[in-house]
Amino acid sequence: MDAKKLYGLPGDVLDGFRANGYMELVHAHMNSLVDNCTRLIDVYLERKAAQELLPAAAQPLNPGVSKEKKAA
Repeated sequence: MDAKKLYGLPGDVLDGFRANGYMELVHAHMNSLVDNCTRLIDVYLERKAAQELLPAAAQPLNPGVSKEKKAA
Protein backbone atom coordinates (compact mmCIF):
# COMPACT_ATOMS: atom_id res chain seq x y z
CA MET A 1 0.00 0.00 0.00
CA ASP A 2 1.38 3.37 -0.97
CA ALA A 3 0.49 6.29 1.30
CA LYS A 4 1.33 8.86 -1.40
CA LYS A 5 -1.08 7.23 -3.85
CA LEU A 6 -3.72 6.86 -1.15
CA TYR A 7 -3.63 10.52 -0.23
CA GLY A 8 -3.35 11.46 -3.90
CA LEU A 9 -6.84 10.09 -4.53
CA PRO A 10 -9.57 12.63 -5.24
CA GLY A 11 -11.17 14.18 -2.17
CA ASP A 12 -14.57 12.63 -2.84
CA VAL A 13 -13.03 9.16 -2.91
CA LEU A 14 -11.22 9.77 0.38
CA ASP A 15 -14.44 11.17 1.87
CA GLY A 16 -16.22 7.99 0.79
CA PHE A 17 -13.49 5.87 2.38
CA ARG A 18 -13.86 7.82 5.63
CA ALA A 19 -17.66 7.62 5.56
CA ASN A 20 -17.57 3.85 5.07
CA GLY A 21 -14.88 3.29 7.71
CA TYR A 22 -12.28 2.12 5.20
CA MET A 23 -9.62 4.58 6.31
CA GLU A 24 -9.35 2.89 9.71
CA LEU A 25 -8.73 -0.43 7.96
CA VAL A 26 -6.23 1.14 5.57
CA HIS A 27 -4.29 2.73 8.44
CA ALA A 28 -4.32 -0.53 10.42
CA HIS A 29 -2.98 -2.38 7.38
CA MET A 30 -0.25 0.19 6.75
CA ASN A 31 0.82 0.04 10.42
CA SER A 32 0.92 -3.77 10.34
CA LEU A 33 3.19 -3.66 7.27
CA VAL A 34 5.67 -1.45 9.11
CA ASP A 35 5.50 -3.59 12.27
CA ASN A 36 5.94 -6.85 10.36
CA CYS A 37 8.81 -5.48 8.31
CA THR A 38 10.56 -4.26 11.46
CA ARG A 39 10.03 -7.65 13.13
CA LEU A 40 11.42 -9.52 10.12
CA ILE A 41 14.50 -7.30 10.04
CA ASP A 42 15.04 -7.89 13.77
CA VAL A 43 14.77 -11.68 13.30
CA TYR A 44 17.20 -11.58 10.38
CA LEU A 45 19.72 -9.52 12.35
CA GLU A 46 19.46 -11.85 15.36
CA ARG A 47 20.03 -14.91 13.17
CA LYS A 48 22.91 -13.24 11.36
CA ALA A 49 24.54 -12.29 14.67
CA ALA A 50 24.09 -15.84 16.02
CA GLN A 51 25.57 -17.30 12.84
CA GLU A 52 28.63 -15.06 13.09
CA LEU A 53 29.23 -16.37 16.63
CA LEU A 54 29.54 -19.96 15.35
CA PRO A 55 33.02 -21.32 14.62
CA ALA A 56 33.88 -21.22 10.92
CA ALA A 57 33.67 -25.03 10.62
CA ALA A 58 30.07 -24.98 11.87
CA GLN A 59 28.88 -22.38 9.37
CA PRO A 60 27.39 -23.56 6.09
CA LEU A 61 29.55 -22.85 3.07
CA ASN A 62 26.54 -21.86 0.99
CA PRO A 63 23.50 -21.13 3.17
CA GLY A 64 21.28 -20.98 0.10
CA VAL A 65 21.90 -24.64 -0.77
CA SER A 66 20.16 -27.24 1.37
CA LYS A 67 21.75 -30.54 2.37
CA GLU A 68 19.34 -32.36 0.03
CA LYS A 69 20.54 -30.35 -2.96
CA LYS A 70 24.19 -30.98 -2.04
CA ALA A 71 23.58 -34.73 -1.85
CA ALA A 72 21.86 -34.81 -5.25
